[in-house]
Amino acid sequence: MAIRDRKRRRRAHPKLQGASRRRFDAEGASRDLNNIRRHLHVAAAYVTSEVSRLVAKGPLTKRRDKLDRRAVSVGLTKNARDLLARLERILGDVNRPLFSGLSFRDLASVHRFLRAIIENGSDAIRVAQRFESGFRPRRKGDSLGRSWS
Repeated sequence: MAIRDRKRRRRAHPKLQGASRRRFDAEGASRDLNNIRRHLHVAAAYVTSEVSRLVAKGPLTKRRDKLDRRAVSVGLTKNARDLLARLERILGDVNRPLFSGLSFRDLASVHRFLRAIIENGSDAIRVAQRFESGFRPRRKGDSLGRSWS
């Protein structure tokens, strides 16, 4: 699939992402680790370690792709799907009064705001780190702060 098509498909249904994720998970379909990493905006090593931990605890299954041995798919066990179905009912009861006064337009505004925060977060963190590094004491040595003794 072309990158342009993937971006268009992702933009086309932002309001349905939560619902489709629940449907996807409830059906027990598997997900690629790289897709999980991109969706959560975290490092690949973090996803790998957390998935391994959850496989060991039991709610996830992990399977290597037959054609590409580097690719790993992750899926929910039957117990995890049952738990997710119960949780979905509980969250519905909690979210109904929580979001009852908000219109779709309000939620779309919040979604745009949060998406911009996520997209710009890495740049903001880099700026903060550069600012913070200006306050760290430097070692005696060359202009890069390296000591040659």
